Amino acid sequence: MLLARVRPSAPVRVRALAKPPERDASGIAALYRLEQEGLLHHVTPLGRAARREVSGKGRSGQVAAALLAAAREHDAARAETGYVLIHLKNPAHRTALLRKLAADRDLVSVSRVAARYIWAASNPAGGFLPPERMWNHARIQLAAARKLPAYHPPGNIRVAVLDSGVQIRHPSLKGRVHDYVHSFGRGHRVKSSAKDIVGHGTHIAGILNASREDTLGIEGIAHCRLTVMKVFDDRLDADPAARARIFLVNPLLYHWALDECLARRFDVVNLSLGGPAPPDPHEAAVLKALLARGTTIVAAMGNALKHRTRPVYPAASPGVIAVGAVGPDDVVTPFSCRGRHIALCAPGVAIWSTLPTFPGEFGFLGEARAGERRSRARPLARNTRYDAWPGTSGACPHVTAAVAILLASKGPMSPARVKQRLMRAADRVTGMHGKRFDPKYGAGRLNLRRLLENP
Repeated sequence: MLLARVRPSAPVRVRALAKPPERDASGIAALYRLEQEGLLHHVTPLGRAARREVSGKGRSGQVAAALLAAAREHDAARAETGYVLIHLKNPAHRTALLRKLAADRDLVSVSRVAARYIWAASNPAGGFLPPERMWNHARIQLAAARKLPAYHPPGNIRVAVLDSGVQIRHPSLKGRVHDYVHSFGRGHRVKSSAKDIVGHGTHIAGILNASREDTLGIEGIAHCRLTVMKVFDDRLDADPAARARIFLVNPLLYHWALDECLARRFDVVNLSLGGPAPPDPHEAAVLKALLARGTTIVAAMGNALKHRTRPVYPAASPGVIAVGAVGPDDVVTPFSCRGRHIALCAPGVAIWSTLPTFPGEFGFLGEARAGERRSRARPLARNTRYDAWPGTSGACPHVTAAVAILLASKGPMSPARVKQRLMRAADRVTGMHGKRFDPKYGAGRLNLRRLLENP
C-alpha cells in the first residue's frame, strides 16, 4: 500500500488524463494505467467528507473519483486532509509507482503505509496467575479512589477504542458499549463483519467497561461512554518471520477510524496497537490534530523480547501517553518495550477481562511434520467468555480509564496537562532505584487514588 496527498490543483490533470497518453510518465497517469490493466485493489480517499462522496460508487473510474474527492477536501491549514490510500495487487509495482508519484507535481507527498499490530498474547504468561483475580484493581487503588469526595463517575466521558471489534451482546458488556463502528460506508472494497474474531477488542472493552454481574467478579475500571471502532478486516495476513498467518490492523480502516475520532471529538482515544515503522504523514497529522483539539491519546508501548528498546508507534509519537506493563510484583514485564518516550506503567500480566462467547483465534502457525512437504496450519486459539491475558495492550486501558475518571472528577484539561498529572501521581517502584524517571517504568506505576488527591 501507498499513501499520497493530493493537491487542490489535481482535478485539472485528472480530467485531462481520463485516457492517459503513452508518453505521459506522471504518477497519476501510472495510476490510470494500473487501473485499466486491473492491477489495483483500490484507490480510496481517507477523509470523512471525501469518503462519503465516493461511497457506493462502483469500481470503474475509482482512481478519478478518489483523486477528485481528495483534492476537493484538501485544506492547506489542516495537514490531515487530501489523502488517498493506494492498494496494489502486485508488490513488485510498488517501487516504480512510488518513484513516479513522488515526482508528480499534483501530489504533495507519497509514502509507504506502516503496519500496525495488537499488543497482547493469548497465553497467560506461561500459566502464571496471581492469587487475587482482580489484583490489578487493588494495585492502582481503584476502590480507594472511588471513595474519595473528588471522585465522579465518568459516564459522560467519551472514550474511543480502535481495535479488533467487540461483542456487544457479551453478558458483561450488555448496555456498556455506547456505539460500535465496524463499517465505514457502503460500496467500499474492505469487508469487515461485526464479529470480533480475535477477541482483543472485547478484552480491552471489558477492562474499561465490564459490569460486575458474572461469577468471576470481573469489572471494568471506568464505566465511560465507550465507542469501539473495528480496524480489522477478518482477513489473515502472512507473517513470514514466524511462519504464521495472523490478523493485522487494516490500514484503510485504521486511517478512517482515526479521521472519525477527529470528527467526533472524543475525550480519550485508546490505541492498544502499534508497530515499529514511524507514522506515515496522515497518521502523524491526525494524531497531532487530535491532541490540538484536546483529545488525550493513550497507546501501548508494545511487546517485544529481542528488540525491547526499539521505539514503536503511535506510542512514540509526540504528545501521546505511552504505557508500559508491570506484573503483581511491580517489576517491568520481560516483553514491555522501553524508551525515553514512556510516560508510566500499569498492570499488564494476567489481566482478567471479557472475551467473545464464540470460538476464535489470533491466527494460524505453520507446523512442519516429518515426511510432509507442506507445513500444517495449527490454529492459535483463544478462550471464550473470560480469560487472563498479558501485554502492554492490557496496561494501556488502565491508563485510559484513569484519564476518563480524571476528566470527570477534575474537569476538562489539555492532553499535556493530563500526562503531567498522571506522571506526577505515579508510584515510584523498587526497580526505579529512587529515580524520578526510568526508561523501563516511566514515572512509575499508575496510582488512581493519588491522581485524584493531587490538586
